[in-house]
Amino acid sequence: MPNLRNLWADADMTAAVVRTTLAAWANRDLDGALAGFNDSVVHVFNVDAAVIPFGAPIEGKTALRKQLQLLLDTFDFNAFVVDHIRIDGQMAYVGNSIDYVHKATGERLQTRFRFVMTTENGLIARMEEYHDAAFVEAFMRLVATK
Repeated sequence: MPNLRNLWADADMTAAVVRTTLAAWANRDLDGALAGFNDSVVHVFNVDAAVIPFGAPIEGKTALRKQLQLLLDTFDFNAFVVDHIRIDGQMAYVGNSIDYVHKATGERLQTRFRFVMTTENGLIARMEEYHDAAFVEAFMRLVATK
């Protein structure tokens, strides 16, 4: 039988780091958000990186910083809302809603997406993002034409 005390401790650590990291991101606090990731973090999107420059899969906190900074440079945030979080040990399943404004065009990107995060030793080791890829790619093509 698994040690329930360890499972609960993992779940508590996962919940804390995910909530803290997402709260920092919602406030556009890049350093605060990055504090929640381990140095060899893997970040994976389900979008075409040829269309969305910050959508390429990356490995490492340095690469994640560059990717997230590009996102911050591209968009202002009207809203970044965590709709729900489900924790299962070292896994977090997060539903989000965003209302971002493309800085160069003023176009608004309003959508929902999911994170699946895996933690190790109290930090996020893997973050997968699941978007409506066709919608987000079409938005980025639209703003590229303006």
